Amino acid sequence: MDGRVSLEVSPLLAYDTARTLAAAKELHARAGRPNLLIKIPGTKEGLPAIEEAIFSGIPVNVTLLFSSEQYLTAAEAFLRGIERRIEAGFRPNVGSVASVFVSRWDAAVKGKAPRELNHKLGIAIATRTYKAARDLPSSPRWHRIYNAGAYPQRLLWGAQGRRIQRRPMFFT
Repeated sequence: MDGRVSLEVSPLLAYDTARTLAAAKELHARAGRPNLLIKIPGTKEGLPAIEEAIFSGIPVNVTLLFSSEQYLTAAEAFLRGIERRIEAGFRPNVGSVASVFVSRWDAAVKGKAPRELNHKLGIAIATRTYKAARDLPSSPRWHRIYNAGAYPQRLLWGAQGRRIQRRPMFFT
């Protein structure tokens, strides 16, 4: 499951479903590597591309996720793609990660929130998202695809490199 590399669809396509999917298919085919994830933005237009890429057997790294609600819509697209694979008789074990950008919240309120709240909003958002991700595998829907051989969609936490060096993040 580890040792994967992500290759990004152009961010200029973030609001164009058809071109995002075409680019994802092209990048996946050109690279021809089993450890490759194609980065697709978790925008409204990116969600159908994520579902279709997963259905097509293309491992996906969902990017531009900033909340538990966005994470859940990305997880929904992943689940639909896997369910479609099962219905079509394909193997359901297509890898996917969901990249949640934690530090962007703290950056957005820097200088606007009281000092005692510095570096707290991102952690709060990450905690809510982690809880949503932990609750998902208890659903009957997830049990069905897991029992058919599906891999879970894993969470990744995104943060600015300098902040990670200065202040490590811990979750409880």
